[in-house]
Amino acid sequence: MWTILFSTISTTHVITLVLCFIIIYLLYIQRSGKLPPGPIGWPLIGCISCLGNDAFRKIQHYNKTYGDIVSFRIYGKTIIILYSYDLIQEAANVNRSKVGRYTMVVNDLLAENSGISNYDTPKAIETRKAFLRHVHNSMKTTENNEDGKLHLVMPQNMITSQINALIRQLRMLQGKPVNVLQLMRCTVWRIIWNFLFSKECQLTDQQISDTLDYISSNNLQNQLFQTRQLLPSFCVHIFKHIRLARRLFKIEDIAYKHKTVRQLIDSNVGEEKNTNSLFGQLINDPKLNLTKNDISRLAYEFLAAGTDTTSLTLTWACDYFARAPPKDTFKLSPDIFDMVHRWASVVPLSLPHVVRESFSLKGYHIPRSSILVYNLYAVHNNQLKSLINNKPQLNEMKESDKPIPFSLGKLY
Repeated sequence: MWTILFSTISTTHVITLVLCFIIIYLLYIQRSGKLPPGPIGWPLIGCISCLGNDAFRKIQHYNKTYGDIVSFRIYGKTIIILYSYDLIQEAANVNRSKVGRYTMVVNDLLAENSGISNYDTPKAIETRKAFLRHVHNSMKTTENNEDGKLHLVMPQNMITSQINALIRQLRMLQGKPVNVLQLMRCTVWRIIWNFLFSKECQLTDQQISDTLDYISSNNLQNQLFQTRQLLPSFCVHIFKHIRLARRLFKIEDIAYKHKTVRQLIDSNVGEEKNTNSLFGQLINDPKLNLTKNDISRLAYEFLAAGTDTTSLTLTWACDYFARAPPKDTFKLSPDIFDMVHRWASVVPLSLPHVVRESFSLKGYHIPRSSILVYNLYAVHNNQLKSLINNKPQLNEMKESDKPIPFSLGKLY
C-alpha cells in the first residue's frame, strides 16, 4: 500500500508542498505585525548562524546591515536587539512595566528557581525589592559629603587595608608585567565579602582566584546565544534527570563548577541568620521566607556578579589610564568615570529581557514573549566615535551621550 501511495507522489508535488510550507512559515513569523528587519533564517530552527562562539561578532554586523533595531527567530523564539541609547531607553524606561527578566534554560537548571538575576517571578521581584530596601537602609549622609545625599556606608578601614595590600604587591613586582585582573579580583572579592557578611573572608588568594576562574568560565559558556539556552523551558526537567542529555549539550562541566563554587561559599559564610550584616538582614526579612537554596544562591549571585563586574571595570580603568593619562592633577571626575564605562562595556549585551506585554518601538511591533537584548557595546562604541570626532564640552552632552554601565530600566 505504501509503495502505491509514494509512487503517486511526483517531484512537482514535493516541491509544491515545500514551497507552501515556506510561505506559511514566512506568514507565520510576520503574524503579529510589522517586526523589525533582520535575517530570516531556516524554517522552524530559524537563524542558527548567530549561535555559538561567533555570535557576538555577527550581532554587531547585523547593526550595519539592518539598522539600530534588528529581529530574528531561533527555535521559535523572537529575538530583538537594540543598538542605540534612545531605543534602549524607550524600551527599558518608557515601557518598563512591559519588560521583565528572561530566564535562560541552563541558568534555570542551576538556580532551581532561586536568586534574583534570572527570574521574572513574584518571588524574584520581591527579593530584588527587599535587597534594594536593605541597601538603602544601610545608607546615610556622611560628614565629608557636602551634597546632602545618601551614601553607602562601606567598611572603610577594610577597604583601605585591601588597597594598601594591592599597592604593596604591585611595588614588589618593580614594574614587571602582571595579570591585573587577577589582583583586582581578589581585592574586590574580599571587600564585597566584608560588605555583605560583616566579616573577613578566610579564603586564600589562590582559592579566590580558582573560584573566580570557575565563575568566569561559566559566564562565558552561559551566554544567551547558545542552543542549550534557547531550548523550550521543559528541557530543564530533562536536563535535571537525564545525565546523557546534560552531556549531549555540554552542561555537566558547567553544573560541576557551579556546585563547587556554591559549596565553597556556603561552607565559609556559615550561619548568617543571627547576624546584623546586610546579608543577614536580607535573609531575615519576614516578607521573603527564604529557603536554604534561596540563601545559598543569593550569596553566590552577590559575590559572583559583584566581583566580576567591579574587577573588570577596574582592570579596564587601568588600561584606559595607561592609554590616556590625565594631563593635569589626577582627579576622578564624573566624566572620567563615564569614559571608563564606555571603554570597558563590562556587560556588552546586558542581561536578556522578556517582553511581558506587546508594545510598539520606532514603528515596529515588539511581540509578547519575545526576547529583548540591549547592545550596550554598540551604544558605547558609537558614543566613543562621536566624542572623538566632535569633542563636545561637558555642558553640551545630551542624555543619549551618557554611558550605560550595566543596563537601563527598573532595578526590580
